[in-house]
Amino acid sequence: MNADFISHDDARWRQFLKNTKHDCYHLPEYAEIAAADEDALPTAFYAEDGQAACLIPLLVRPIPAALNAPADWFD
Repeated sequence: MNADFISHDDARWRQFLKNTKHDCYHLPEYAEIAAADEDALPTAFYAEDGQAACLIPLLVRPIPAALNAPADWFD
């Protein structure tokens, strides 16, 4: 099995959508718009094993300082 976090412009994202039923919330453009609104990075978890694949869109954003996250958490 291969698994990775991919960017919204990774070709695997579009290829996955070409071969799978999906709705607008899976589109990289939707992730971009949502990320801009929330000061986040549009990302997806992507995994494949043979002919099986999984794509889970995510928004990566910093943990608020009030939660005492390490300052270099995302570096």
